[in-house]
Amino acid sequence: MRGARLVPIVAALGVALGIAAEAVSFAGLGPAVADLATGWTLLGCGLWGWRQRPGELRWPLLALAGLTWFAANFADAGIAGVASLAGALVFLHRGPLVHGACSGRGVRSPLALVTIAFGYADALGLGGGGTTVVVAVLLAAVGGAGAIARVRGATGPAGLELGAVAALAGGLGLAGAVALSGVTADASPLTTYAYDAALCGTALMLAAAAAREARTRATVADLVVELGPGRGSSVARDALAHALGDPDLEIGYWLADSGRQEFGPYASAEEALAEMSAAGEDGIEPGETLFEAEQELGISDWLDPDTGEPAEGTHTRLEDH
Repeated sequence: MRGARLVPIVAALGVALGIAAEAVSFAGLGPAVADLATGWTLLGCGLWGWRQRPGELRWPLLALAGLTWFAANFADAGIAGVASLAGALVFLHRGPLVHGACSGRGVRSPLALVTIAFGYADALGLGGGGTTVVVAVLLAAVGGAGAIARVRGATGPAGLELGAVAALAGGLGLAGAVALSGVTADASPLTTYAYDAALCGTALMLAAAAAREARTRATVADLVVELGPGRGSSVARDALAHALGDPDLEIGYWLADSGRQEFGPYASAEEALAEMSAAGEDGIEPGETLFEAEQELGISDWLDPDTGEPAEGTHTRLEDH
């Protein structure tokens, strides 16, 4: 939670940085609004996710992309050292943004790692527009691999996450093509607006995917609770299958040998059987009486033999058994 405490500080820094950036590079109301909207959207979505999911790397990276988005504006600051440094960091936001987009469930794949590496190379301006196009192609491949994983039923990124990767790939592809063609941003303002929109779309879809996943988890938790008394109802099963996006979902239960204790629900009959087998290994052995089992656990030492109540001054200690 220590990182989440930084959210208000980073938010204040981002607001101040954005205002200062536009003050030193104001080129008209339209470009200024679009520039602020892009930087603050990246920053806002990153800070929202950082607070909601402080253990995920994606959100600090997205916030960092929002902060570094304004670096290029200071190339017009009029201060030699600041201007030259800012000019070299025009594309710095692309590194953490590509990293954040790829830091979901597929981040350990070699393809995702290569994409992240090229993203940081592009952020440093290495290779010019050619590197940007390569990053766009790699992002498209990452998205395609994620889509194939979902079709095959494997664990993979959600649809909105794939949309975010596709939007970023499109934006970078456009930026790379423009850079290779030699057309300047001043000569083609629409491409600049399109690039800004692609980055905003990337951030918003990543945040929407996280929000939807949180709602789905809450829905599933509620449905699992409701399944207890209504396990035989197809309505509850259909609702859970819809929430999980799995039309072939099976729900399993198992009953203790005594017939008095029920366990579940489980996502499948196989899980129920596995849990039942594991529980059986720890149960009372054949031919063993309840008293003998209690003696093994030391329960008989805790109870008053006359009343059956816990003996006075005796406290159970789980670590002793």
